Amino acid sequence: MLPRKICFAGEYNNKSRMMPFIMMYDREQPKKTVARVYKSKGRITCMMYGPYDNGHILVGLSTGDFFAFETMTLKKLCNIKLSDCPIT
Repeated sequence: MLPRKICFAGEYNNKSRMMPFIMMYDREQPKKTVARVYKSKGRITCMMYGPYDNGHILVGLSTGDFFAFETMTLKKLCNIKLSDCPIT
């Protein structure tokens, strides 16, 4: 059985520049689906959700940056440079 909400992360080409995005897809109410594009020179190398159902979405980038997003609106909570190496 699929969960009601599914989180996606990826990149899309915007005028020959790759832009990372995250999206929270609601299978039962598609109009409440939320997507956010954010500026970064890095690629998404890992993503985690939690620690509970109302937890945050955590994203690591190839540039060593770490992002945390609020689950329901995907509002960016923080952006921290953790390393010079990719976060995996």
